[in-house]
Amino acid sequence: MGRGRPQLYKTPEEKAAAGREKSKRYYYKKKAALSSQRRSRYRAARVNNRVLLGAKPDHATHEQRDPVDVPGWQRLATTTLEEFKVLTKCSVRNYVEGLYQQFILDTQCRIFSDAVLEVQSLQIKASRCERELLQLAGVGKDFRMAESVGRTIQEALLYVEEVSCLAQVDREGLYELYQARQLMYQSL
Repeated sequence: MGRGRPQLYKTPEEKAAAGREKSKRYYYKKKAALSSQRRSRYRAARVNNRVLLGAKPDHATHEQRDPVDVPGWQRLATTTLEEFKVLTKCSVRNYVEGLYQQFILDTQCRIFSDAVLEVQSLQIKASRCERELLQLAGVGKDFRMAESVGRTIQEALLYVEEVSCLAQVDREGLYELYQARQLMYQSL
């Protein structure tokens, strides 16, 4: 009998397979942090630092990174909800009504398009929070909170998109539906 520890792997293929398994275990254990780091590096690599004519310089002092833990994603969800409340002034109905009034005065379809993009960016951020909290904490109170934020923003997005589509396609139909109080946001 030989001395020492018994040989674990008889062939180089077995040793390579064991190394791959070890790498997989490490990856799944650290998946959230690694994904966040990769996204940050990807976004940083995509940024083109050319200054466009007439563009104002960005005065951001620190690079924004995605959170890596449950409290960080909760804060981001709460911040997103606060941004939404500031945008809508805590009333989705009054927000869409204000957009409609601006549209009547200016008759520019861009008012609604810009509003859709604004609300949509908040909705994307909220759904990222939902996904990440589901991955990190599963279905629980943290996920439910983010889900309710996403649902609130999604509902507002539907109202703004409805009016935006009608404004682009059928202005007269929009006026008639508004007068008949048959737009979705008017039922709030």
